[in-house]
Amino acid sequence: MLLSFRRVELPPTVDALAPHEKAQLLIAGESHDGEQRSIEARLREGQGAGEGSVERWRVGGDDVARYEIWILGGDSGAVFFANESRLVGHIVQFGFTAPKHREDWRALDDAARSAAEHDGPYPSGIDFSMEAPASS
Repeated sequence: MLLSFRRVELPPTVDALAPHEKAQLLIAGESHDGEQRSIEARLREGQGAGEGSVERWRVGGDDVARYEIWILGGDSGAVFFANESRLVGHIVQFGFTAPKHREDWRALDDAARSAAEHDGPYPSGIDFSMEAPASS
């Protein structure tokens, strides 16, 4: 089954987040800037654009989410298994890596390629490719 990306609106308040989503945001935030900040601060900052921005995506098929993605500052974040705080991999400076979850990495790579080919929604600039970067 080919997966697709869907952008999810940020909730207006922390109370609207499920417990696993709160944990995901804390993990993604600390992965982004190395700081332990409150969920409230992350959401408040995330409402704008630029360095403190927060994007939220779900990836799945047949109306079932398989992954949840949090992107902070446009270039960093984390990918989680849906409805869990278990990490699939990190996004760092637009690049994704998930060496312990290669099948999941492949599924995300395939979904990203399909979105690019069909002008589907997709987290702009994030590279899910499994191909090794060219060496200079």
